[in-house]
Amino acid sequence: MPRNTVAPPASTMTLPSDTEIEIVRSFAAPRELVWRAFTDPTLIGKWIGPPGFPMTVCEMDVRPNGKFRWTFAGEGVEFTTQGIIHRVDKPRFLVMESMAPDPTPEVRTVTFEESGGRTRVVIHVKTATKEIRDELLAGAMQDAMESSSARLDALLLELA
Repeated sequence: MPRNTVAPPASTMTLPSDTEIEIVRSFAAPRELVWRAFTDPTLIGKWIGPPGFPMTVCEMDVRPNGKFRWTFAGEGVEFTTQGIIHRVDKPRFLVMESMAPDPTPEVRTVTFEESGGRTRVVIHVKTATKEIRDELLAGAMQDAMESSSARLDALLLELA
């Protein structure tokens, strides 16, 4: 098995401040492919979201001032996150801001760094308050991220 296809370690999560969360994960795929998985509406719904809550709506206009809207449904519950894409530097970084009706508004900066056929993704989440950050953490954010990352690993293998 080539070295770059060895399963990556689990994501790491740190709390740089009372209003920030940082998640780092490495994927065994080139940056262009990982970028596509993060920005192509036909792919996002295949991997992102909490277990048991498939994405039923995925709209992404990946450009500065573009809008996004994701709706998840499951177990008799539906929730939507939507907002604005502030910055795009394909395939290096993406800055998105979730807004109402999302119960936890945030600014999310995603950077993509390729080395040796692997792509290191850093997701930096900035919330307005410690309470919002803690609400995200209480919602089993890390477990949902791990589940999504595992689905992304499988999708990247399929796309390669």
